[in-house]
This record gives sequence, structure tokens and C-alpha cells, in this order.
Amino acid sequence: MTEAVADSSVAHLDPVSRKREHRVVLAIIAGHLLLALPLGFTLNIWVDEYYTLETTSKGLLFVFEHCRDFQLAPPLYYLLVWSWRQIDDSYLLVRSLSSIISASSLWFVHLAARRWFPKLPTPWIILPLAVNPWVVYASTEIRPYCMVPFWSAALLYFFHGGFMAESPRRYERWLFTASAVLAMYTFYYLGFFLPGFALVLVLARRWRPLRDYVSLMALASLL
Repeated sequence: MTEAVADSSVAHLDPVSRKREHRVVLAIIAGHLLLALPLGFTLNIWVDEYYTLETTSKGLLFVFEHCRDFQLAPPLYYLLVWSWRQIDDSYLLVRSLSSIISASSLWFVHLAARRWFPKLPTPWIILPLAVNPWVVYASTEIRPYCMVPFWSAALLYFFHGGFMAESPRRYERWLFTASAVLAMYTFYYLGFFLPGFALVLVLARRWRPLRDYVSLMALASLL
């Protein structure tokens, strides 16, 4: 690859085709919700979900302490669940949070795919994900797994705009950095993506963006 990487975020569809693609993607996402929400309302609570409900059953300090001492997990997802439970304490509503995050993930995948694969109709990418058994499972589970595809898609989207585009956008580099920090505060294993992005820049021979990437990730490691 050369230093100049084509900015595949440039529109590849005319406005009418783009609107049609948006409508198809939204229909797929609606279908995903129609599949996930009824499942979430009918499945029984199991042990790990009970642990999530217990972690978020009291005050904010208890959430942090339980994440540190019992869950051995970062607190961001549990803080979201705790906030969601202030609306209503029903486990059915709590499960709907995972479904909403899952649907948001599919939209983010759509946006990222338009940048990375501009000639490929994004519904062909979204549809297999929307009916993927693991994605459906994560969208019905009161666990942080629903956040994995969300942050993965967000990182791919902002990484392209901030580092791989022909004219990288500085604000997207900062959004990528913020997403990386929030991802790590959600699920530690998402940190394995970050060296992978650096490898992509090495293979693309984008040395200046690589230098900036390393600097930003060094800053992120301090947060």
C-alpha cells in the first residue's frame, strides 16, 4: 500500500440510492429488535444476569465496589444498567437496554462499512449480523456482551476517519481515543483491538498517522 490511501468515506451512491439503503438498514434493525425484544421478555433470568442485577441494586459506590471486588470487571456497563434501573426496576426493562445497544451497534456497523467497503451494499453486511445467534443472544442478556459489537464498530468508524482517510480528521482521532478509553472501561478484552489498529497503519505504511496513533494511545493508557 502507498502513503496515499483513498478516502472511501466519499459518497458512492446517489442521494436516492443512499436513502433507499438507509431504509433497508433501518428495516433490518427493526427486524432485529422484533426478534430480540420478545425473547428478552420470555427468557428466564439466569445466574450471571442475577449478578448484574445484584451489582446494580444499590448506590453508585456499591456498583464500583462490586465491580472491583466481585465482578472483576470495568464499571461502565454496570453504571449504564444502574442508571437505566432508575427509570424502572423491572428486569424486562433492563434487558431492553441490551437490545437498544445491539440495535445501535448495527447502525454503527452500517456507517463503518460505508467507509471501509464503499462499493459493497451495507445491508449485505448488516443482515447476517442482525440474525447472528451470538448477536441475538447478547441483545437479550443483562451482561456487557452487547457493548462489544458497539465499541468495535465505533472504533472501526472513527479509526478510518481519523487515521486511514486521505485527509484524516483530527476531531475523529479524538473521538477514536475517547471510544478506546470507554471501550476499556466497558470490557477489558477490547484492548486487544488497539495493537491491531497500529498493525494496520504499519501495513499501510502510514507512518505519520502511526506516530499520532501511538501518542494518542499512550495518552489513553493514562486515563
